[in-house]
Amino acid sequence: MQNNFGQYQFRIFEGQLNFVNLTRQNNVEGVTQIPLGNNQQNSQNNVEGVTQIPLGNNQQNSNSQFEEIIRKEMKRLSIKYFKGREFDNISKWSDEYINDMENFVRNKFPDYKFFLCVIAIEKARNVFRIWDSDIYYEETDGNIEEIYEDKILFHSYLMYIKIKNYVSVTSMVNFEKHLKPKMRKTMLAYLDQRKYDHEEFKDYIKGMGEEFVREIKNSSQQICSKIIIIFFKSPVYGYYIDWKWLNGNNIHHFFEKYDGKYTKCLGIIGLCIP
Repeated sequence: MQNNFGQYQFRIFEGQLNFVNLTRQNNVEGVTQIPLGNNQQNSQNNVEGVTQIPLGNNQQNSNSQFEEIIRKEMKRLSIKYFKGREFDNISKWSDEYINDMENFVRNKFPDYKFFLCVIAIEKARNVFRIWDSDIYYEETDGNIEEIYEDKILFHSYLMYIKIKNYVSVTSMVNFEKHLKPKMRKTMLAYLDQRKYDHEEFKDYIKGMGEEFVREIKNSSQQICSKIIIIFFKSPVYGYYIDWKWLNGNNIHHFFEKYDGKYTKCLGIIGLCIP
């Protein structure tokens, strides 16, 4: 859906939750990883800034081969569906990409849950930022990002969660009811009636994202979560956003948006119990 927040797919499975944390920011700048515990890692990305805050012991990630298999498939599908194509039929090609990824991970990695968000943008016409964060167990879970740039700019974020069959007393539906008003209040505090230059975007989107992460962590230490904020400066032109849990139960997702005179902002939250 162009020029309108929320081309989305809602699959709500009521259940109980388990929690974890990471934070990421996008659109051509840097990435910071901050695992829980004593150790800290810093990495660089061609997006604005990514902060990862995983739960659990700070151990060497043994998922590199696993991630490489998935990343190659994301790259292959990006070329298959977006190379040389114009923005006009982006919803069709994005849907095909999501369907292929869903079939791939379900068949290849049935012991994992996957949350996928795709963002396609007419890069030459839009001024935007993307901030991306995950809350997860570092030793088993992670996030994979693929950015494909041709006639369009296509971001694909895939959070993977190892199934652990945990249970929780937290209701994900109640968690959404608790969090959405706080997200809305935070967006208004940063954006309402405020006009500013693109260089200031990084400060506002980082501030919003860090508040969302803090609120989730303070509310539960069990839920694994994907947090994505997309931030446009008006006027806004062509874009397409879609998100979906590709498999698993005890999963949930929701969004909150701000649509003002000077900016548009969309916050997407994916939740699950491992």
